[in-house]
Amino acid sequence: MIEKFLVFVVAARRLLINSIGPARDGNEVCSVTGGALFASFPHVCAATFSEFDPVIILQVTATIGTLTYLPRMAGISYNTPICLFCRC
Repeated sequence: MIEKFLVFVVAARRLLINSIGPARDGNEVCSVTGGALFASFPHVCAATFSEFDPVIILQVTATIGTLTYLPRMAGISYNTPICLFCRC
């Protein structure tokens, strides 16, 4: 996993994993539910995705934005080993 390269201290690695955990678990539930809906009812899935296209695009954009700016939102300085690859 990438946190092995970003974090050199075991306690900081554990803190990083625990802080990202709820967002990752929420995205996992959404992905599993979407996959089950697509596998079970492809016509319903097609109708749902076409109706909620702007909402889905907004959700994907927000997820990518959260992952991109997570160190800044968490108050992590860019000069620490946690953000080794996130230099300004």
